[in-house]
Amino acid sequence: MWIAGIAAVLVIGAGVNLTIGWEARARPGPPLWNIPVLNQMFTGVVGMLAGFSVTAAVFLASLGPGEGGAGFEAVVSTLIISFLILIAVAMMYASTPGGPMATGEVDQMLAGLANVVTGGVYLLGLSASWFALPPLLTLIGLTRVAESIAWLLFAVAAFESARLGAIAYRLTVARGRACLAIPLLGIGLATVYWLVATRVWPALWPPGDTLLGFEYVIFAVAFVGFVIQTGLLLVHDHMRSYQWVAQHGHRVALAYLQAVSIAVLLAWFAVTTAY
Repeated sequence: MWIAGIAAVLVIGAGVNLTIGWEARARPGPPLWNIPVLNQMFTGVVGMLAGFSVTAAVFLASLGPGEGGAGFEAVVSTLIISFLILIAVAMMYASTPGGPMATGEVDQMLAGLANVVTGGVYLLGLSASWFALPPLLTLIGLTRVAESIAWLLFAVAAFESARLGAIAYRLTVARGRACLAIPLLGIGLATVYWLVATRVWPALWPPGDTLLGFEYVIFAVAFVGFVIQTGLLLVHDHMRSYQWVAQHGHRVALAYLQAVSIAVLLAWFAVTTAY
């Protein structure tokens, strides 16, 4: 039941954002970045973060669960999920259309969309590693520090959702109001779902370790982003597909980023309620 509930709130959020931002601007703003160079830099950064996540998971696994078995398993599993997502992100940044020959309007449009979607998957991977911190701190007895870190993570998650909207506005033809709605809808719908699931209909909340349940949700949303970005790679030299992407690409990006924002903030609620 909880899987269907979360899927429903993600679809509702995406639908509301599409209603707000269905109409497109005439063209995106002038580019602020050299996307191929930026992606090359991010490939190295993301690879380093992925290595950190898996190293931390292996180190913690070597120590054993101690007295906090369930929380320990959630921390290690969360770090492994973060590693898998970040490795996929590195592949996505490395394969984003670009290079010396990618100077036409088609290439710029596809590169912008691919970069926006990859940014959403990147936030999911980072969030998976961030949300391992509160349970880890709780396990070693730093409960007050864990509570403080949890609120800092909320601010970071909300800000990064807004930043994704700003990047979508710069690199696609999405309207500003739809980009602004990404963090607002993310916070609002995640809060409403959490209230309903914890106080009215408990079946909508994952049983057992809620953080681990939502980390699987984050992984699933990240996989969707990987599929979208892979689909964009297939559009080159197919005019009919390109025409569809040119018309609807910004809508796909908005719907996906909205789902990312909701998933990340739902995972934050899982952290604050479970630990």
